[in-house]
Amino acid sequence: MKLFIATLFSFVVVGTVNGASHTAGGKANGSVCALDTECESAFCSVDLTCKDKQVSGETCIENDDCVGGYCSGTKKCLDTKLANGSGCAADNDCESTFCAVDFTCKAKKEVGEACAEDDDCTTAFCSVDFTCKEKQVDGEVCIENDDCQGGYCSGTKKCLDTKNADGSGCAVDNDCASLFCSVDFTCKAKREVGESCVQDDDCTTAFCSVDFSCKEKLGINQTCIEDDDCQSGSCAQLSGFKCVESSGGLAWNLTFTLLFGIFASFLLIAF
Repeated sequence: MKLFIATLFSFVVVGTVNGASHTAGGKANGSVCALDTECESAFCSVDLTCKDKQVSGETCIENDDCVGGYCSGTKKCLDTKLANGSGCAADNDCESTFCAVDFTCKAKKEVGEACAEDDDCTTAFCSVDFTCKEKQVDGEVCIENDDCQGGYCSGTKKCLDTKNADGSGCAVDNDCASLFCSVDFTCKAKREVGESCVQDDDCTTAFCSVDFSCKEKLGINQTCIEDDDCQSGSCAQLSGFKCVESSGGLAWNLTFTLLFGIFASFLLIAF
Protein backbone atom coordinates (compact mmCIF):
# COMPACT_ATOMS: atom_id res chain seq x y z
CA MET A 1 0.00 0.00 0.00
CA LYS A 2 2.76 2.44 0.91
CA LEU A 3 4.53 1.66 -2.37
CA PHE A 4 1.29 2.47 -4.21
CA ILE A 5 0.95 5.78 -2.36
CA ALA A 6 4.56 6.59 -3.08
CA THR A 7 4.17 5.75 -6.76
CA LEU A 8 1.00 7.82 -7.00
CA PHE A 9 2.68 10.92 -5.62
CA SER A 10 6.25 10.34 -6.78
CA PHE A 11 5.93 12.72 -9.73
CA VAL A 12 5.04 15.47 -7.26
CA VAL A 13 7.43 14.88 -4.36
CA VAL A 14 10.48 13.21 -5.89
CA GLY A 15 11.39 15.79 -8.55
CA THR A 16 11.88 18.91 -6.42
CA VAL A 17 11.48 20.01 -2.83
CA ASN A 18 11.13 23.76 -2.04
CA GLY A 19 12.13 24.47 -5.65
CA ALA A 20 15.47 22.60 -5.46
CA SER A 21 16.30 19.21 -6.97
CA HIS A 22 17.41 16.46 -4.61
CA THR A 23 19.11 13.07 -4.72
CA ALA A 24 17.59 9.92 -3.24
CA GLY A 25 18.98 8.94 0.18
CA GLY A 26 20.35 10.97 3.07
CA LYS A 27 17.25 13.02 3.87
CA ALA A 28 16.82 14.15 7.47
CA ASN A 29 13.66 13.57 9.50
CA GLY A 30 10.93 15.98 8.49
CA SER A 31 11.93 16.02 4.83
CA VAL A 32 9.45 15.20 2.08
CA CYS A 33 9.90 11.66 0.68
CA ALA A 34 8.33 9.04 -1.51
CA LEU A 35 10.40 5.96 -0.63
CA ASP A 36 12.12 4.59 2.48
CA THR A 37 15.46 4.65 0.66
CA GLU A 38 15.38 8.45 0.46
CA CYS A 39 15.57 8.85 4.25
CA GLU A 40 18.54 8.63 6.65
CA SER A 41 16.18 6.77 8.99
CA ALA A 42 15.21 4.36 6.16
CA PHE A 43 11.53 5.11 6.94
CA CYS A 44 9.22 7.26 4.81
CA SER A 45 5.91 7.41 6.68
CA VAL A 46 2.41 7.34 5.17
CA ASP A 47 2.33 11.16 5.27
CA LEU A 48 5.36 11.09 2.92
CA THR A 49 7.75 12.47 5.54
CA CYS A 50 11.07 11.00 6.74
CA LYS A 51 10.73 9.83 10.35
CA ASP A 52 12.34 7.45 12.83
CA LYS A 53 11.09 3.89 12.50
CA GLN A 54 8.13 2.96 14.66
CA VAL A 55 8.57 1.30 18.05
CA SER A 56 6.51 -1.48 19.61
CA GLY A 57 2.80 -0.60 19.67
CA GLU A 58 2.98 2.14 17.07
CA THR A 59 1.12 1.98 13.76
CA CYS A 60 2.81 0.41 10.73
CA ILE A 61 2.08 -0.81 7.22
CA GLU A 62 4.94 -3.22 6.60
CA ASN A 63 7.73 -4.92 8.54
CA ASP A 64 10.37 -2.40 7.46
CA ASP A 65 8.45 0.38 9.23
CA CYS A 66 9.31 -1.09 12.65
CA VAL A 67 12.47 -0.96 14.77
CA GLY A 68 11.78 -4.55 15.80
CA GLY A 69 11.32 -5.59 12.18
CA TYR A 70 7.76 -6.90 12.46
CA CYS A 71 4.39 -5.28 11.65
CA SER A 72 1.53 -7.39 13.04
CA GLY A 73 -1.79 -8.27 11.46
CA THR A 74 -3.36 -5.44 13.47
CA LYS A 75 -0.82 -3.05 11.89
CA LYS A 76 1.07 -2.44 15.12
CA CYS A 77 4.84 -2.84 15.51
CA LEU A 78 6.04 -5.78 17.62
CA ASP A 79 9.53 -6.28 19.04
CA THR A 80 9.00 -10.05 19.05
CA LYS A 81 6.30 -12.36 17.77
CA LEU A 82 3.55 -13.31 20.19
CA ALA A 83 3.64 -16.28 22.55
CA ASN A 84 0.85 -18.86 22.76
CA GLY A 85 -2.18 -17.41 24.54
CA SER A 86 -1.65 -13.89 23.19
CA GLY A 87 -4.24 -12.18 20.99
CA CYS A 88 -3.45 -12.17 17.29
CA ALA A 89 -4.86 -11.19 13.91
CA ALA A 90 -2.77 -13.32 11.54
CA ASP A 91 -0.71 -16.52 11.72
CA ASN A 92 2.50 -14.57 11.28
CA ASP A 93 1.82 -12.62 14.51
CA CYS A 94 2.58 -15.79 16.50
CA GLU A 95 5.80 -17.61 17.34
CA SER A 96 3.87 -20.79 16.56
CA THR A 97 2.78 -19.32 13.19
CA PHE A 98 -0.80 -20.29 14.13
CA CYS A 99 -3.48 -17.75 15.02
CA ALA A 100 -6.58 -19.79 15.87
CA VAL A 101 -10.17 -18.95 14.91
CA ASP A 102 -10.61 -17.30 18.34
CA PHE A 103 -7.74 -14.92 17.44
CA THR A 104 -5.37 -16.44 19.98
CA CYS A 105 -1.86 -17.74 19.30
CA LYS A 106 -1.80 -21.51 19.82
CA ALA A 107 0.40 -24.49 19.05
CA LYS A 108 -0.51 -26.22 15.81
CA LYS A 109 -2.47 -29.47 16.10
CA GLU A 110 -0.79 -32.87 15.93
CA VAL A 111 -1.99 -35.92 13.96
CA GLY A 112 -5.34 -37.13 15.34
CA GLU A 113 -6.40 -33.79 16.81
CA ALA A 114 -9.46 -31.87 15.60
CA CYS A 115 -8.94 -29.15 12.99
CA ALA A 116 -10.88 -26.75 10.80
CA GLU A 117 -8.34 -26.14 8.01
CA ASP A 118 -4.96 -27.35 6.79
CA ASP A 119 -3.15 -24.49 8.49
CA ASP A 120 -4.28 -25.78 11.91
CA CYS A 121 -2.09 -28.89 11.60
CA THR A 122 1.64 -29.52 11.92
CA THR A 123 1.24 -31.79 8.86
CA ALA A 124 -0.54 -29.01 6.90
CA PHE A 125 -3.39 -31.44 6.16
CA CYS A 126 -6.85 -31.30 7.78
CA SER A 127 -8.82 -34.19 6.31
CA VAL A 128 -12.49 -34.21 5.30
CA ASP A 129 -13.38 -35.60 8.76
CA PHE A 130 -11.77 -32.49 10.33
CA THR A 131 -8.84 -34.38 11.82
CA CYS A 132 -5.16 -33.63 11.36
CA LYS A 133 -3.55 -36.42 9.34
CA GLU A 134 -0.46 -37.15 7.32
CA LYS A 135 -0.90 -36.08 3.71
CA GLN A 136 -2.35 -38.66 1.33
CA VAL A 137 -0.14 -41.00 -0.69
CA ASP A 138 -0.42 -42.13 -4.30
CA GLY A 139 -3.92 -43.52 -5.04
CA GLU A 140 -5.63 -42.12 -1.94
CA VAL A 141 -8.62 -39.77 -2.11
CA CYS A 142 -7.93 -36.03 -2.24
CA ILE A 143 -9.71 -32.75 -2.83
CA GLU A 144 -6.83 -30.47 -3.80
CA ASN A 145 -3.13 -30.70 -4.64
CA ASP A 146 -2.05 -29.77 -1.10
CA ASP A 147 -3.74 -32.92 0.25
CA CYS A 148 -1.14 -35.14 -1.44
CA GLN A 149 2.46 -35.94 -0.51
CA GLY A 150 3.30 -35.97 -4.22
CA GLY A 151 1.71 -32.53 -4.61
CA TYR A 152 -0.88 -33.47 -7.22
CA CYS A 153 -4.59 -34.37 -6.90
CA SER A 154 -5.89 -35.73 -10.21
CA GLY A 155 -9.16 -34.98 -11.98
CA THR A 156 -10.51 -38.25 -10.53
CA LYS A 157 -9.65 -36.94 -7.02
CA LYS A 158 -6.84 -39.44 -6.42
CA CYS A 159 -3.32 -38.50 -5.37
CA LEU A 160 -0.61 -39.01 -7.98
CA ASP A 161 3.12 -39.05 -7.32
CA THR A 162 3.74 -38.15 -10.96
CA LYS A 163 1.45 -37.09 -13.77
CA ASN A 164 0.20 -39.80 -16.12
CA ALA A 165 2.21 -40.90 -19.15
CA ASP A 166 0.73 -41.09 -22.66
CA GLY A 167 -1.72 -43.99 -22.89
CA SER A 168 -2.87 -43.70 -19.28
CA GLY A 169 -6.44 -42.85 -18.33
CA CYS A 170 -7.22 -39.26 -17.37
CA ALA A 171 -10.05 -36.92 -16.49
CA VAL A 172 -8.54 -33.50 -17.22
CA ASP A 173 -5.54 -32.19 -19.18
CA ASN A 174 -3.57 -31.55 -15.99
CA ASP A 175 -3.61 -35.29 -15.14
CA CYS A 176 -1.19 -35.88 -18.02
CA ALA A 177 2.52 -35.21 -18.37
CA SER A 178 1.67 -34.08 -21.92
CA LEU A 179 -1.03 -31.73 -20.54
CA PHE A 180 -3.49 -33.27 -23.03
CA CYS A 181 -6.35 -35.57 -22.01
CA SER A 182 -8.09 -36.50 -25.25
CA VAL A 183 -11.82 -36.92 -25.81
CA ASP A 184 -11.48 -40.67 -25.09
CA PHE A 185 -10.05 -39.79 -21.63
CA THR A 186 -6.55 -41.00 -22.48
CA CYS A 187 -3.33 -39.04 -22.09
CA LYS A 188 -1.84 -38.35 -25.51
CA ALA A 189 0.79 -36.14 -27.08
CA LYS A 190 -0.66 -32.94 -28.46
CA ARG A 191 -1.10 -32.83 -32.24
CA GLU A 192 1.46 -31.20 -34.52
CA VAL A 193 0.75 -28.85 -37.45
CA GLY A 194 -1.16 -30.70 -40.17
CA GLU A 195 -2.64 -33.36 -37.87
CA SER A 196 -6.39 -33.64 -37.29
CA CYS A 197 -7.97 -31.98 -34.27
CA VAL A 198 -11.31 -31.21 -32.65
CA GLN A 199 -10.45 -28.19 -30.53
CA ASP A 200 -7.60 -25.70 -30.05
CA ASP A 201 -6.37 -27.55 -26.97
CA ASP A 202 -5.58 -30.62 -29.13
CA CYS A 203 -2.75 -28.77 -30.90
CA THR A 204 0.78 -27.79 -29.89
CA THR A 205 0.04 -24.47 -31.62
CA ALA A 206 -3.24 -24.04 -29.64
CA PHE A 207 -5.08 -23.46 -32.95
CA CYS A 208 -7.45 -26.00 -34.55
CA SER A 209 -8.64 -24.42 -37.80
CA VAL A 210 -12.11 -24.60 -39.35
CA ASP A 211 -11.01 -27.62 -41.43
CA PHE A 212 -10.20 -29.47 -38.17
CA SER A 213 -6.45 -29.56 -38.65
CA CYS A 214 -3.77 -28.08 -36.41
CA LYS A 215 -2.20 -24.95 -37.90
CA GLU A 216 -0.02 -22.04 -36.86
CA LYS A 217 -2.04 -19.12 -35.56
CA LEU A 218 -3.04 -16.54 -38.16
CA GLY A 219 -1.05 -13.45 -39.11
CA ILE A 220 -2.18 -9.87 -39.65
CA ASN A 221 -5.01 -9.49 -42.24
CA GLN A 222 -5.75 -13.23 -42.36
CA THR A 223 -9.39 -14.25 -41.93
CA CYS A 224 -10.34 -15.23 -38.38
CA ILE A 225 -13.34 -16.21 -36.29
CA GLU A 226 -12.22 -15.30 -32.77
CA ASP A 227 -9.36 -13.50 -31.02
CA ASP A 228 -7.56 -16.76 -30.14
CA ASP A 229 -7.16 -17.58 -33.86
CA CYS A 230 -4.66 -14.72 -34.24
CA GLN A 231 -1.01 -14.43 -33.28
CA SER A 232 -1.80 -10.90 -32.13
CA GLY A 233 -4.77 -12.07 -30.06
CA SER A 234 -7.11 -9.65 -31.86
CA CYS A 235 -9.74 -10.52 -34.49
CA ALA A 236 -11.65 -7.43 -35.68
CA GLN A 237 -14.51 -6.74 -38.05
CA LEU A 238 -13.03 -4.93 -41.04
CA SER A 239 -14.21 -6.27 -44.42
CA GLY A 240 -15.15 -9.55 -42.82
CA PHE A 241 -13.19 -10.59 -39.73
CA LYS A 242 -9.40 -10.16 -39.96
CA CYS A 243 -6.49 -10.50 -37.56
CA VAL A 244 -5.24 -7.05 -36.57
CA GLU A 245 -2.58 -5.62 -34.30
CA SER A 246 -3.58 -6.11 -30.67
CA SER A 247 -6.17 -3.49 -29.72
CA GLY A 248 -8.64 -5.19 -27.42
CA GLY A 249 -9.82 -7.82 -29.90
CA LEU A 250 -13.17 -8.96 -31.20
CA ALA A 251 -14.85 -8.97 -27.78
CA TRP A 252 -14.01 -5.31 -27.27
CA ASN A 253 -15.00 -4.34 -30.83
CA LEU A 254 -18.37 -6.05 -30.49
CA THR A 255 -18.90 -4.44 -27.08
CA PHE A 256 -18.03 -1.02 -28.50
CA THR A 257 -20.40 -1.57 -31.45
CA LEU A 258 -23.21 -2.57 -29.09
CA LEU A 259 -22.66 0.43 -26.81
CA PHE A 260 -22.50 2.79 -29.80
CA GLY A 261 -25.79 1.34 -31.09
CA ILE A 262 -27.47 1.87 -27.72
CA PHE A 263 -26.18 5.44 -27.58
CA ALA A 264 -27.38 6.17 -31.13
CA SER A 265 -30.82 4.74 -30.30
CA PHE A 266 -31.02 6.95 -27.23
CA LEU A 267 -30.26 10.03 -29.35
CA LEU A 268 -32.98 9.13 -31.87
CA ILE A 269 -35.54 8.70 -29.08
CA ALA A 270 -34.47 11.92 -27.38
CA PHE A 271 -34.71 14.02 -30.53
